[in-house]
Amino acid sequence: MLSEIVNKTLDNNETVKVVIMTSYIHLEENQMIPSDQDETAGTAPATAHTQDVNNIVIAATVERLLRPVGERIIVELQQEAAFQYLRPKLYIDRRQFFAEMYRRNRVGTFQFAPPYIEGKTFCPQTLAFLTYATFFNRNCMSIVEQLLSGGKILSADGEDVEDDHLRVLDQIVVPKAFEGKSFGSLFSGLLRHHGMLAVGLYRPLKFHGSLVPYVFTNPPPHELLDLKDLVYILR
Repeated sequence: MLSEIVNKTLDNNETVKVVIMTSYIHLEENQMIPSDQDETAGTAPATAHTQDVNNIVIAATVERLLRPVGERIIVELQQEAAFQYLRPKLYIDRRQFFAEMYRRNRVGTFQFAPPYIEGKTFCPQTLAFLTYATFFNRNCMSIVEQLLSGGKILSADGEDVEDDHLRVLDQIVVPKAFEGKSFGSLFSGLLRHHGMLAVGLYRPLKFHGSLVPYVFTNPPPHELLDLKDLVYILR
């Protein structure tokens, strides 16, 4: 059945994005309640692991059917450790991290896995950083909501804010005038002359030997630009 759907889509020359989600009905039915006496406290229910295995197998099958356009796949996994079983695989030694950083975030090795940094997979638990960020910036959730909704957010009384307060996340090519120059110069130029705020770069496959295309958030000012880069901006 899956093969028939994919082949029909390809025959119609449609641009598709295959999103493989987890069935939360089964997860809720098997959700464990941790306690001090429970030896399994802090571990995920067996069903979560089973769902991850199923999604990984489905992803591998779809990749084979869609080859060589496997970047059309997005896979939801419940455990960050499962990222390492998706392709392409790359082992990251924890000794490459600063000891203090690794103690604070022991799943960091999985978050740097190629399937994660190219946007091929995600885990609902990774969104917890938004909750943490609100302790330092109370506007964090509003900013994210505005970006996700295409610029529209609601005011306190439930009405849309004025248009002159709206900001849209967009993507542009690197202007030729900034080829080979630093991100800092691009940041200043776009802000001063175009009223655009550069927030990150999208770097293509094989850039500096990268196994996958990826998003480079908050690049340092000295980072050099390439004409193949795409720039994320707020305008």
